Amino acid sequence: LGEMPEFIIVGIKNTDRSKDILPEEITYPDGSKDGGRADRYIDFIRDELVPYIDKTCRTEDFRVLYGTSNTGFTAVYALFRSPDLAHAYIAASATLAVPSFMAKRDEWIRGFKGGKRRLVVVMGEKDLPTVLSRNGALKEAFDTLAPPDLTCRFLVIANGGHVPADSLQQGLNALFEGWKIEQTLKKSNQ
Repeated sequence: LGEMPEFIIVGIKNTDRSKDILPEEITYPDGSKDGGRADRYIDFIRDELVPYIDKTCRTEDFRVLYGTSNTGFTAVYALFRSPDLAHAYIAASATLAVPSFMAKRDEWIRGFKGGKRRLVVVMGEKDLPTVLSRNGALKEAFDTLAPPDLTCRFLVIANGGHVPADSLQQGLNALFEGWKIEQTLKKSNQ
């Protein structure tokens, strides 16, 4: 429809998603554990996957990293850990209550030197209470602490729950709001 550029969408099937989402290992009240490999996972995307896609597909130098729920956290974390990974980040219903992130969030935002980067935070109006409060606090921290090149857009989808079904579409719409095709499309003679 000419509302955003063409995209190549790459989905990653994790070998152990619960380990790849968080930078440190977290133990839940039931004794189960998640996390510990987010740095390796982000490095894999940046150092192996992106070069492979660039080599084998017709790509432009603009990437968007999208994640949902726990991987929404991973997308936000990647923005600060490896800002060169993508130009824009979309986090749907990001679970941001990770102790190391909460301890360093404001410092990371205030001291960001990763160039022009955009974050779009999407969540449902009826999302989990911690998602609503932590994502709102993240937006507020961006508004008050971020340097001019680091921006955050905040979307709440009416009647949506945790990770609304149209969160990717809504995030992309917000990211490319006002985008227009730069060249006139020509009708093919065939």
